[in-house]
Amino acid sequence: MKYEAGSPQDGRGRDLEESMPTKRSQSPTYWKLRRYFQPKKCGALKCSKEALEMYKTDEGKEKLRSLLKEHGDFKTLEMEVKKWNRKTLSKLKQGGWYTKHYLISECHWTKAMVAAAWEWARNHGRLRVNKIHQEEEAWLVLSESFQLADETGQEIDLRGTLEAEDDSGFLLGNDLPGIDGSATDLALATSGTTNVGEGAAVTCGAASFTIIFPSLAQNAAPTSILAGFIEVLGRKIDSCEDVIERLDDQSGARAKELKDQIVLNLKVMKGYYKDLTKKQSDSLCTVVDKSYAEITKQDVVINNYIVRSKSVKKGPSSKAAGAPKGSKGRSSKEKAKRSKKAKGCKRLD
Repeated sequence: MKYEAGSPQDGRGRDLEESMPTKRSQSPTYWKLRRYFQPKKCGALKCSKEALEMYKTDEGKEKLRSLLKEHGDFKTLEMEVKKWNRKTLSKLKQGGWYTKHYLISECHWTKAMVAAAWEWARNHGRLRVNKIHQEEEAWLVLSESFQLADETGQEIDLRGTLEAEDDSGFLLGNDLPGIDGSATDLALATSGTTNVGEGAAVTCGAASFTIIFPSLAQNAAPTSILAGFIEVLGRKIDSCEDVIERLDDQSGARAKELKDQIVLNLKVMKGYYKDLTKKQSDSLCTVVDKSYAEITKQDVVINNYIVRSKSVKKGPSSKAAGAPKGSKGRSSKEKAKRSKKAKGCKRLD
């Protein structure tokens, strides 16, 4: 670095004017801004992109210094930056494949305009014959627009994360066809419905009897939910057996009646379970809608009995069943009376 003759320098070869600290460098606000806008060691930034763009200019630095003095913290400063500096410029083009009839009837183009558009599309290879209605179409841009917005407002960003286990890959699966798919694939795609062919059991609570059977989609085959249906049915059978074991420990006519009803329905459910597992092992493609309906009806009945069994209270213990209350007290009183009578008779003698 060259210095002019007579220019005062310090021991390091710098001009004294450069080495002397300025008033701005001594300001605490300046150093706060400098530390905030300097990237971390890993390269990450503490500030937002909008604030960093402002910090690159002298005018923006002064604006940031005044905002920091006014609000006192960088969180409010960032909100004020987004509120103060938000300008958007959007450009929009709309177009697609159009026939001559559409341009004349809907867009109100003249025949000369349509002829010029067809000539341009032919020169640029933008003509095709539609496979569906067999009419010639041209790839045209019908409108171009732009919008410049200078907005003033306040923006708050909220972010969150969610962790989920997806062993079957259902969340990453894509049932919709691609944008370049054929017309047949687009026509067969069912929007608004989900494929439950690999439907898993849906639980509504901790108890297994609250598990819901998978529902059948409109265009899905009944065999597509067979595996999930068998899984739910097996859990419901296990839950019913637990309820039966609990009712065995309770005495009373009501508990016995509920237990008999649950055992009767459980026997029917086990028969359906055996039937469905046989169909699954044989890989039959027969319609099983009737079996699903019967199992669902049976499930409603058995759920009612399970709910009623919760209110059954335990009966009296077996020890107290041998003798009624107060029998011990009565026998002791009678013995005392007899002993008094015997003593009185001895005195008379």
